[in-house]
Amino acid sequence: MSCQLLHLDEMRRTSSLSAVSPHRIIRQIWAAKRFLVYFAKTIAKATFRRPTHVATSAAAREFKAGDLVRVRSKSEIDGTLDAWCQHKGCTFIPEMYRYCGQTFRVLKQVEYFYDEVKRKSCKCRGVVFLEGVACSGERKAFPRPCDRNCFIFWRTAWLEKIDDDG
Repeated sequence: MSCQLLHLDEMRRTSSLSAVSPHRIIRQIWAAKRFLVYFAKTIAKATFRRPTHVATSAAAREFKAGDLVRVRSKSEIDGTLDAWCQHKGCTFIPEMYRYCGQTFRVLKQVEYFYDEVKRKSCKCRGVVFLEGVACSGERKAFPRPCDRNCFIFWRTAWLEKIDDDG
C-alpha cells in the first residue's frame, strides 16, 4: 500500500474543503438573511427629509393650459432650490434667470416625459411648459450650440398665477 493511502484520513481532516461543514455554511446563509431583512426594515422605516421652506397651495399647483403666469424673482426662486439648484428633482438652469419677472401663458401641464438618461418614461406633477420659452442651446458645458430647441421644465413653485382680469 502506498504511503498516501495510509495517511488518507489525516489528509481529509486538514484539507480546506472538509474544514467547512454544511452546518457552518447554513449558519452563514441564515446570518446573511437576517442582515438583509434588518436592512430592508431599516430602509422602510427611514423618513426622508422634504423641504419645508416651499409653501405652495393646491390652487397654485393646478396650472392649466392658457393660464397667465409670472416667473418669480431670482431671490424667490433661489429660496426654493437646494445645493444642486434643484427643486423636487427639477433643475433650475442659469439660462432660466433671464425669464424672471416676465409674464407668459402656460402651454401645457406636463404629466409624463421621457428621461434620456434613465431611458424610460417618467411621471411628474407640478411641472409645466410655457409658451415661447425654449432652451437657446448656448450652454457653456458644450463645445458647440445645440439645435434641439427643447422646452424648459418649470416647477409651479417658480411661477405665480395672474388673474386675466388684473
